[in-house]
Order: sequence, then C-alpha cells, then structure tokens
Amino acid sequence: MIDQTLSFVVDELNRFLMARFPDPDPLAVLSSLSAMDGAPLPGLDRKLIVTLVNLGKETAAPALGLPTRTEDGTYARLAAPLHLNLYVMMSASFGNYQESLKMLSCVLGFFQARPVFDAQSSVKFPLQLDRLACELVSISTQELNNLWAILGAKYLPSALYKLRMVTLQQNWLDAVVADVGQPDVRIGGQS
Repeated sequence: MIDQTLSFVVDELNRFLMARFPDPDPLAVLSSLSAMDGAPLPGLDRKLIVTLVNLGKETAAPALGLPTRTEDGTYARLAAPLHLNLYVMMSASFGNYQESLKMLSCVLGFFQARPVFDAQSSVKFPLQLDRLACELVSISTQELNNLWAILGAKYLPSALYKLRMVTLQQNWLDAVVADVGQPDVRIGGQS
C-alpha cells in the first residue's frame, strides 16, 4: 500500500509539472537520495525526488476491527486496520539553485491547491484508500540537519510533507462473533 500511495503522488505531481514544464521524461521520481554506501545515485539530475523518510501511526483513527457478515451467515471481526502517516521529503535536484527553488515552489503550490486526494478528485486514486490528506511539516534547522545526515545526501532545496491516513487492512479474521438471537430467559432454573 505504501508503494502504491507514493507512486500515485508521484504520478499526480508529474501530471502537474509536465503541464507547466513540458519534458519528455518525468520530472518527479520516487527514489532514495543516495545509495546504500552513501554514494550519490545516478540519474537524479533535473528531478524532483520524492523520498519516504519516516512513517508513524495515526492516533486519531479508530483502533477496533468492525464485525462483518461472512458468507455462511455468521459474523467475524477483522483485525483492526493500521492507519499510517507517511513523512515524505520532496527534494529539488536541478542544475542550478534558482531552478531548484522554482520547482520546489511549484510543489508547494501543488499541495496548497490539492491538499486532499480521493476517488472523486483523482481518476487513478488507489482503491484501498479512502482519502489522502497532505500537510506541510515544519521542522527546525537542527532537525533538518539531522534528517539530511541520516539520508546520507548533500542538502537540496526541499519540503517535508505528512501524508495522512494511509490504511493497511489485510482482512484477516481476528475472532468469530456470536450472532445475537433471542434472549435466554430462565426463571428459577426452569426453561
């Protein structure tokens, strides 16, 4: 689900950027910023690099699995879904600094105009999602320094976004729930 969500966001960004900056190659790519050994990755020049930097559990979402009717007429409770927030870095890696700032400004404008995605607003919206809300995250200079050090890359003009409510649901049964029938009323041990 995480890969589908981020691929969807990259596709939406590319649609937006290609309308403003016609280019035969996609401008936004889903990628890490450096190789496992810390070396720069080839092919990331003139790209907006979308990188998952963290994920966290959404605490405002319900944590209980809901009963559902099975094919044989009984009820079962599915394992509770896992609601996630994805923290995604949008890094502009273009030839010169001014061009990078221009692309970063376009990304900020894109998410300002489209802070929420759902099936009604996006044709290729992932079927497993209900909605996806995007919000800019402000971090301190020290936190930014630490993040770029962890990523193992040299700083690029960038913005950090939180993508809220990515839900993972495997549809595994958690328990069989008894059907509610007539109450069993017994008086004085007699039926």
